[in-house]
Amino acid sequence: MNFLRTFTSSLNFLSYERLAESSVKETFKYLAKLVLIFFIIFCLLLIPKLVTLSKTIDSDLNKFSVIQLKTNITQKEPIVLYGKDSRMMVTLDTASNATTVAKGKYLITSSNIIKKSWLGTEITSIKGYSDVLKHKEFYKKIVYVLIGLAIPGIVFFGYIGYLIKYIVLSLIVSFLILIAVRLFRYEVSYKQIFNSTVYGMTIAIMLEAVLKPFIYIPYIGVNGVALIAGIVWASLGVSRIGFFERRKSSGGQKTRRRGYIELE
Repeated sequence: MNFLRTFTSSLNFLSYERLAESSVKETFKYLAKLVLIFFIIFCLLLIPKLVTLSKTIDSDLNKFSVIQLKTNITQKEPIVLYGKDSRMMVTLDTASNATTVAKGKYLITSSNIIKKSWLGTEITSIKGYSDVLKHKEFYKKIVYVLIGLAIPGIVFFGYIGYLIKYIVLSLIVSFLILIAVRLFRYEVSYKQIFNSTVYGMTIAIMLEAVLKPFIYIPYIGVNGVALIAGIVWASLGVSRIGFFERRKSSGGQKTRRRGYIELE
């Protein structure tokens, strides 16, 4: 509930006076949750593209007249893979010319996959599969399996990469804003600037996750547009906190008004 309240407040830069006073720990927790939620949304929005992957692969394969895979594997000795049950043992022996499985359940040679079952021995030739176009459905299944196996790693490292990206961007943007406000004699602490920048990046993270799967923007891309929006929002948030510093020619005591520090 606190996250939802903070999220809605971060969309309104008029609320940044309160958000800027959050602890850095709370700010980092918010950023981690925000990136996780919108990275999941981004992945879900990519699902339709994965569904159309089959047509894309077919279209690309049709551009080739011949695709053949050639392998040259020579083993010094067989490789044996055991499962939980040794009876399910798989032996890889490309130097073998055997047509039966001596031990275990499978024997893979340079030309055949040999399976032992209670019905007898099944031999599947793998020589013909060097022709990719002829057996493209088989290779498409392999691609799907590889993508499926890779998805957990892609999601995990993708999230970590996204999080690091926005931490670094927040540090860079907040430092640039700090330089700007000091040049204009605007009194605000770096902690307030950093917090405002992170909450301002809510807009950037949201726009990138929602628009990137569907829209292409020339030159700067969706990432550039999202970052600009985040910088503008963070700057507007910083403008809501702190005080300008002014000096009067007569000099004198420092007084404080909303929005200003005057030296009289």
